[in-house]
Amino acid sequence: MVHVATTNPPTKTMLAAIGRVAGESAIVDDLFRELYCCLIGSPFGRVITAGEDSSALGRSCLKVARYNHSLTDDQIKEIVSITGKLTKLRTSRNLLVHAVWERGSKPGEHIGVLSRRVSEKASGLGTHQLAIWTPTEAGAVADAFTNCGQLLEDFMERNFDEYPYPDLYERKVWAGFTAAIEELTGPD
Repeated sequence: MVHVATTNPPTKTMLAAIGRVAGESAIVDDLFRELYCCLIGSPFGRVITAGEDSSALGRSCLKVARYNHSLTDDQIKEIVSITGKLTKLRTSRNLLVHAVWERGSKPGEHIGVLSRRVSEKASGLGTHQLAIWTPTEAGAVADAFTNCGQLLEDFMERNFDEYPYPDLYERKVWAGFTAAIEELTGPD
C-alpha cells in the first residue's frame, strides 16, 4: 500500500501554490461558461453548463462554435488553440489538486501520491501515481491558467457585443432578493 506520511506535511508555500492552481482553474471554468453564453447568445448558457467539468466545458464550446455562423475561421481556430492549451494543463492541475502531498528530502521538493483507476490490462497502470513537484513548478501551472483565462477574456471582449452576460438566479431566489431590496428601500 502506498501511503504518504502525515509527519512530513507539505509546506505552506506548496499548499498556497496548489490553492492558486485550483483557484485559477475555477476562474477559467467560469470563463468557459461565459464563452458558452456568448456562443449561443443567451445567459441561459450558464444553466446549461452548470456543474460541468473543464473538459466538458471546453468540448461544449467547441461544438457550439462549429455551428455559430457569426464566427470566422480564425476565431474558431483561436478557441481551439485556447482549449488545447487548457487540455494540456488539466493533467497537471488534476495531479496537483487531487494528490496527497508531503515534503520531499530535497529543499522545496514535494512528493504527491494520486490514486487512479486501474487498467484491466496486465500492462496497464497501477493504483497510484507518484510525482515530485516544487512550489515554483505548481506556481507556473497557476500562471498558465491565469494566462489562458486572460486569453478567453480578451477573445470575448473583442468578439462579442454582449459580454459579460448577467448572472442568473432561480426564480425563487430572485423573488427573495427582490423582497429584501423592497424591504430595505421601502415603498416608492
